[in-house]
Amino acid sequence: MSNVLYQAKVGDGFAKKSLLRKNSLFKTAGEAVSEALAIKESLDKKYKNKIQWDYNGIMSGSVEKVKILQGLLNGDKKTIPFYLQIVTVGDETNVTPSSPKKPQKISAKDKKVVNQAISFLK
Repeated sequence: MSNVLYQAKVGDGFAKKSLLRKNSLFKTAGEAVSEALAIKESLDKKYKNKIQWDYNGIMSGSVEKVKILQGLLNGDKKTIPFYLQIVTVGDETNVTPSSPKKPQKISAKDKKVVNQAISFLK
């Protein structure tokens, strides 16, 4: 039986780059989502809460690579979106799973995203 590890990636639409912690693989999808929300929280702080996250949007992608949440800076649809993404990785034998960063605050909308992402990735 092969074990599956998860990785959280966050796309910074303004800086046009992907953010992730190096060597950060997690045992469960819930841990990866927690990590993504912690990075989202730091992005919100960096951009002074000007990112409008689309909590009503549909998750896109496959089980191997799913975007769980997208947002736009100042709600401007002409900008490149920010995104939270969970990537499924095959078990790397030489990598030990990390412990996720936890967001300081989780809103009701964030909890809904967590539950949807976990059920999608099961």
